[in-house]
Amino acid sequence: MKRVLPRRSLCSGSGSGQHYNKVQSFDVEKTPITSQLWKLRKDTKACNSSAEVDDTPKVPVDTTIKYTFSENSLRDLYVDLKGQVLLGKLFEDFDSIAGNIAFAHCFNKSNQDVLSLVTAAVDYIKMSKNKTLSASIDYNLCGKVIWVGRSSLDVVVELHEVKTDISTSSTTGDIVMVPNDDTLVLSSVFTYVARNKSTKKSFEIMNKLNPQTSSEIEHFAAREMLALEKKALKGKAAEGFADAEVRQQVARGRSLLDMPALSMSRAVLMSATSLENSFVTQPQNVNTGGKVFGGLLIHRAYDLALATSYTFAGRYPQFKEVEEISFKHPVDVGDLVKLKSRVVYAKNLTEEALLQVEVTCQIIKLDLQQSVVSNTFDFIFSVDLDPVRPNDGLKEVAPSTLEEAVVHLTAEQDFLGLRV
Repeated sequence: MKRVLPRRSLCSGSGSGQHYNKVQSFDVEKTPITSQLWKLRKDTKACNSSAEVDDTPKVPVDTTIKYTFSENSLRDLYVDLKGQVLLGKLFEDFDSIAGNIAFAHCFNKSNQDVLSLVTAAVDYIKMSKNKTLSASIDYNLCGKVIWVGRSSLDVVVELHEVKTDISTSSTTGDIVMVPNDDTLVLSSVFTYVARNKSTKKSFEIMNKLNPQTSSEIEHFAAREMLALEKKALKGKAAEGFADAEVRQQVARGRSLLDMPALSMSRAVLMSATSLENSFVTQPQNVNTGGKVFGGLLIHRAYDLALATSYTFAGRYPQFKEVEEISFKHPVDVGDLVKLKSRVVYAKNLTEEALLQVEVTCQIIKLDLQQSVVSNTFDFIFSVDLDPVRPNDGLKEVAPSTLEEAVVHLTAEQDFLGLRV
């Protein structure tokens, strides 16, 4: 007999739950979904501030948001020029729902004044094979805690198509973590760390996780093993490439730099693919903890990566995935955020071409005269190719410095090992 587990639900359509049909009181700097999620987080904290402390393990709880793009004006806020969903806005919602789920698991009466949860990393955000994000159909955004350690926890977030021939009260939209599930469109795993607000040191999470189903137990064990592996590798230097291999890459790029009319006509210098933009963070950009939320950085980085791949390929790209993201430094109000992108690798296949765009997020604190790199994002895009046109493929990316050569070879290694 299947055990029915608790579920939280937020709806953007008709029926019970929160409603997002009327966009009239939302913060214009955030998506309506993120605005409601943060309001819910504050309301939950207020309601639970007098709750008794309970440090018993908690069972995983599914939380669901429904996007009713087929019925209301919410679609107008999320649609792009191709009739697809704006992924940058979805990434904000991913970060917000993951933060709510982490908050709901960790918060209790004893830690409400000292506990701070921050996004430490995103393992990946990946598009399922042969899926697109049409803005004319409905989706369920779902999430739940899948692992809890001493002072960190992992939250899986998935986006599922809502099948019109299946009742919304069925299991459609349940967390599956199965790549070939026919409703799964986007999948991701967010890692949060608990900090003491005063000391900034790690804070122990009292409520551990009590997985119930065989799938939850399996994924808990997998994340536990991954956490141990990361801990063992911490501080160890990454394995490098042979010096001759790196220098060969640089030599090819230098020939293009010095003899552009004669060398590698189907190549372009990596440095020539770069775009950048900057913005100053404002009070409207902060989360409930007073820091600029990670979803905003992912959104802005994605938009720049999309523009960079569009400029490079000359046709509108399709998002595939973003690889591991580590948030190394917090971002405060008044910081200058400088984003710089470049295409680091391109590969022509039979019917499509793949390209990887690196976006570096630099945090400049002008009052302290400090500049640090907060994140480096690696976005993968694809563009369709016409097999009857031999010159339709993307140009090769050529590094011309040692640093560029290492980045290029690393991307090539990932493509050969995982995607080609």
